[in-house]
Amino acid sequence: MPAPTIDPTTSVLGYKQWEYWQYQPYATDSSFLPVVLWEAKGLPDGMTIDAPTLYIATTGAASTDIITATGSAFANGDKVYFTALTGGAGLAVNTRYYVVNVSGATFKLALTSGGTAIDFTTDITAATISKVSTGLISGAATVPGVFVVELKATNAEGTGRLIVPIGITPQAGSNSFYPDVEIDVVTREVLWPGCVIKLHDALILRVAFKNSGSYIDMDLTGLRMVLKQEETESILVKGNTFAKVGAGTAARYLLYIPASDAAFAAALADSEDNIPLDAASGLSTTGFPALAEISWTVNNASGISGSPTTLNQSSKTFLIEAERDLEPTQA
Repeated sequence: MPAPTIDPTTSVLGYKQWEYWQYQPYATDSSFLPVVLWEAKGLPDGMTIDAPTLYIATTGAASTDIITATGSAFANGDKVYFTALTGGAGLAVNTRYYVVNVSGATFKLALTSGGTAIDFTTDITAATISKVSTGLISGAATVPGVFVVELKATNAEGTGRLIVPIGITPQAGSNSFYPDVEIDVVTREVLWPGCVIKLHDALILRVAFKNSGSYIDMDLTGLRMVLKQEETESILVKGNTFAKVGAGTAARYLLYIPASDAAFAAALADSEDNIPLDAASGLSTTGFPALAEISWTVNNASGISGSPTTLNQSSKTFLIEAERDLEPTQA
């Protein structure tokens, strides 16, 4: 069987900076050859390619056709292949299979998505297994320009290569002006950029998550931030509308915070200091250090029996300066 040949008509032009997009490259023979591994060099910042290289130690019982891959997070329908295999008569290395009947770290394999599990007739005593990479390129390029990207597609017979130009045009009013917020998912510490929140602000935050100092891609189903004046009092500001841009280590989550609730206005009015800044205008300031918290909901991929399908988590409480725009002092 020949090595893959990547479609030579490939080119990607015209996407804008900060615009999220996806591109699926195509290689001949990839539809029926056992495995195609994809690589890309020179992608624009913010773009990633699906190219998993993690091999997981595996065992399997012939009596049940159940395979165990400790630490795996496979889902039904995932395409996988064995990179090495001892035992497991009826299975083979470098053959594409579909994961079925997932339960935690255990699963079975089929020849088609959702198909009948393969009956292998001897125990798998040692093996390594990996997901088949799709080569999907996705994300939101953070810088404009023309990028010369080298694509590689590899199967058991060899590697095919192709140079692909990717053109990203500058976008006025990009999301580069949004305040950056970083959250450590282990310590729950929040790195706040220091910006204030004022009454009637429409604030959009660009939230990033980190684990052990590295940016991570979160499978979020919810993200919000709330403000209070005191811990025991009502919520003054709540933002829970968000959108994801980028993927992998470039994943960011734009969170919209509308600061116009009547409760927020009332809390600021209670904090009026009535000290004129200018005798002619009678202007004065209001403000207080607000308690803030960011919370998020993620899909639960742990496979732990009895655990919920989603997990709710939240940051440590931190302080934000809440202020009202200067206005004439009320009589």
